[in-house]
Amino acid sequence: MQADLRALHTSESPAFDVLIGGIPCTCHSNLGRAKKGLAGKPELGDTGDLFLPVVTLVSERMPAAVVFENVPAFGKSPAGELLVSHFRRLGYHVTVEMLRPNEDWAELEGRQRWLLFGTLAKPFTLQVPHERCRTPASAFLDRPDSEQDRADAERIARTIAGLRAHNARHRAAGHGFAFTEIAGNELRLPTIPKSYHKINTGPFVQTPFGLRLLRQAEIERLHGHTLLTRHYATAVQMLGQGVQTRVFRAVFRQLADHLANAMPVSAPV
Repeated sequence: MQADLRALHTSESPAFDVLIGGIPCTCHSNLGRAKKGLAGKPELGDTGDLFLPVVTLVSERMPAAVVFENVPAFGKSPAGELLVSHFRRLGYHVTVEMLRPNEDWAELEGRQRWLLFGTLAKPFTLQVPHERCRTPASAFLDRPDSEQDRADAERIARTIAGLRAHNARHRAAGHGFAFTEIAGNELRLPTIPKSYHKINTGPFVQTPFGLRLLRQAEIERLHGHTLLTRHYATAVQMLGQGVQTRVFRAVFRQLADHLANAMPVSAPV
């Protein structure tokens, strides 16, 4: 089912035991609130209040579990605090976690997320491995291929030259704009944005022929998910912005085990 949650009546939703919510973060992120001045302001239809229909849906359907995720700043915002207090008033056991993929889940990319768990039967405690990433970036990259590396580097060479000149102007003006280069020995990567295919701030891979973009297969390895599409821009838009499928897969396995153990056992007939 696909619909605007604000226009969807709760009776139109199919039966469900777990509700997972992840609303746009623009109005709640530090970048959106401070640098873009979007606190409480609409952008691309996001007015910052999409969590309210989620609360309504939960209160009317009372699923066995609720999971809500957003940027770290959301948890300290009035919206995040309202979610926690409202779910508790409904009778949910609420626990909150800060997901730190690079420091705690051995992931190379480290975009942090705020997670709320609400369960009816008994409290859920996420078991965090607390394993810092020790796998270098080279493990996710294709093996050096002189022909392909040269072609990829030459394709964006003029753009990279323009970026270098742009960076030099910013440095001269005292600004901090720059792009990231990776050699393969890094144990942490910056967030790969959904706009990565537009060639902006990187990360770019160093080769003997110059810098190149990450390839689709490399981004898929980084994020633990293979897409059916072979359209590069579409793949980046789907996987970009720090999608961490391995981490969330582990999180939801734990929640599934918790719910299975929390369900009442039927009396023998």
